[in-house]
Amino acid sequence: MTIKSAAALLLVVATLAACASQPEPEPAPIMPEVTYDKMGNPVS
Repeated sequence: MTIKSAAALLLVVATLAACASQPEPEPAPIMPEVTYDKMGNPVS
């Protein structure tokens, strides 16, 4: 194995390891739409 191919392999492995170790962001919670009465007060 040449030095260039070893360096390329190491770079690919390091990149994949860095991507795999990052936790995925949690999705934002879906908020139900608030309904309002005639006076503009929120109704549950």
